[in-house]
Amino acid sequence: PRRASKFVKEVSRAVDDVDPLVPEQERLVVPTSGEVRDVTGSLGWRRTVVVGSLSGLIAGALLLFVAHPLSNTAQKPVPDVVGVKAEKQCSKAGENCKHTKCCQASGAQCFVKDKNWATCRGECSPGLDPTDPEPQKWSCLSLGQRSPGTFYGGNPKPAKWVAQKCANTSVSCLDAGCCKDAGHACFVKQKGYAQCRPECVPGPDPTDLDDHPWLCQQVGGRTPGSAAHWQGKTADWVEDKCSLFNESCKESRCCKDPAHACFAKNKEYARCRTHCSPGMDITDSGDWKNWNCTQLGGRTPGTMDPPHAQYLAPWVKEHCSDMSENCAKTKCCKDRTTQCYEKFPGVGQCMYKCLKGQRDWSHHRQCASEATSNTSEMCKYDGKTWTCRELGPRTLRPWGWPSMFCLHVMRLHSYEAALVKEQLKKDGRFQGGIFNCDQFAVYAHDTADGTYLGDGPYGPVRT
Repeated sequence: PRRASKFVKEVSRAVDDVDPLVPEQERLVVPTSGEVRDVTGSLGWRRTVVVGSLSGLIAGALLLFVAHPLSNTAQKPVPDVVGVKAEKQCSKAGENCKHTKCCQASGAQCFVKDKNWATCRGECSPGLDPTDPEPQKWSCLSLGQRSPGTFYGGNPKPAKWVAQKCANTSVSCLDAGCCKDAGHACFVKQKGYAQCRPECVPGPDPTDLDDHPWLCQQVGGRTPGSAAHWQGKTADWVEDKCSLFNESCKESRCCKDPAHACFAKNKEYARCRTHCSPGMDITDSGDWKNWNCTQLGGRTPGTMDPPHAQYLAPWVKEHCSDMSENCAKTKCCKDRTTQCYEKFPGVGQCMYKCLKGQRDWSHHRQCASEATSNTSEMCKYDGKTWTCRELGPRTLRPWGWPSMFCLHVMRLHSYEAALVKEQLKKDGRFQGGIFNCDQFAVYAHDTADGTYLGDGPYGPVRT
C-alpha cells in the first residue's frame, strides 16, 4: 500500500510537470468504483490508474495504463465522477440567460437588458419594453444563437406604468420612447420627431402632412394588443408629387391611385401596384427578370379598382418552356394556366397540377436494363417521388371580351360538391361550368371559408 501511494504521488507530480495550470480537482477524481482518474481538459489526455487490493498477505499491485489521446478512444459516460462539470443547460422562459446564452423555448433568442439581466424572448427593440414591470431601457444585445422553431409568447399585457408614462398618437413619442395605444410602436420620421403608429414603411406616407420620407426606426417595444383599424385621408400633395400606376415611381416613391404602393423590381426600376410577389412577373412587358418587391413608401388610402384584364408579356412565348421541355431554368411556361413544377433538383415540367407523392417511372425500363451501378441523373431519381415545388408563376389565361365573372353557390355536403370537383379534374381544358369564365368564385354555407376543392385554371380553388 505504501508503494502504491508513493507511485500515485509520482504520477500526480508528473502530470503537474506537464501542465501545472490544471487544478488538482480537475485532474484527479475518485469515483465510487475505486478508480483514480486524471482528466486534463486542456491537453485532451486521460490517464487511468487502477488501484486494486489483493486479500491476505499479497501486497497491493498497481496497474498503469498507457496514456492515449481522448480523440482516438471511445468514451463512456462516468455519472459518478466527482468534479466533472455537467453539460450546459439552456435557460427557460423568465430565467436569466446571461451565462447560458441559449434558450429552451422554440424560436427564442437571449437578449440583454442591462449588465445584470438577460432573458429569452421572441424579439427585442432597444429602449423601453411596455411589457416589462419596470420602465428601464433594454440594450437588446443578442447572446448566442436563436433556438430553432417558431416562438410563441402568449398574450402579454401592458405594464401599469405605460398608461402614465407613454405617449399617444397626437404627440411626438421621441422623449417618452413608448406608446399608450394597443398595437402601436414609436417610429422615427426624421431626426427630432417620432410618432406612435401601428406600422411604418420607410419612405413617403401619402397620409402625412408633407412628403418628407420616414426613416421608420423603431424606438422601444410595441405595446401589446391589436391596433384599431384606421385609414387616413390622402394628403393634398399626393396629386402633384406621386406617380400613376403605369409610371415609374422610383423617384417619387408614392402613388396617386387608391390602394396602390410603390414596389421595386430592382435598383433601376419601381412601379405602382396593388400587390407584389417576389420573383418573375409574366405580365411585365419589360423582361422576365425577378422583382424583389421592396416597398418604397406607404400605401395610398382607398379601395382598389376591379381587376384589370390579364395580358401575357410578349417574351413569354419566346423565353418560357413548352410542356415537353425542362422548365427548371426558365421557371415559366408557354401554355396558359400551366405551372412549372420541380420533379427533382435541376429538372422541372410544365403541368396543370402536381400531386405530391407521385413517383417518376418515366425512364424505369431503360434504367432497369442498365447496370445497377448507373449513377446518371436520369436514373438517379428513378422511382422517387416528385418534390412538386412551384418554380416561378403560373401562366395566366388572357381574358376575353367582354370579360365574364361567374359564381357558384353550393352545399359542400351534397351531390353539388362532386359536380364541382369533376369540373376541376379537367385540368386546363375547362370547356364548361364557371371555371371557363375569366374570373370566378365558389360559395358554400356549410363549410369554413378557404376549403380546398381542387386545382383550377389559376391554381387551388377554395370556397
